[in-house]
Amino acid sequence: MVDVEEKEKYSYEDYNEVLDCEGTINVCGYEMFPSTILEQCDPIAYQCGYSDCQEYTYICGGCDTEYDEYDYAHECCKEDE
Repeated sequence: MVDVEEKEKYSYEDYNEVLDCEGTINVCGYEMFPSTILEQCDPIAYQCGYSDCQEYTYICGGCDTEYDEYDYAHECCKEDE
């Protein structure tokens, strides 16, 4: 049986880049990035937003080929068994 590894497509840096694409926000004279504000003020909302935008790739354990669909990765090297 071939194992399939699930891998996140986007990192927290990618997520922060999307949140920060409009630049900083002035909060009482302090320039702050939206990702920093959200992560520090409401870490649950920050994590939920990250999870909502996350996509995964699936890696065949037999040959390390990446697929967007779990079933393709799962079936990849079965013929070789």
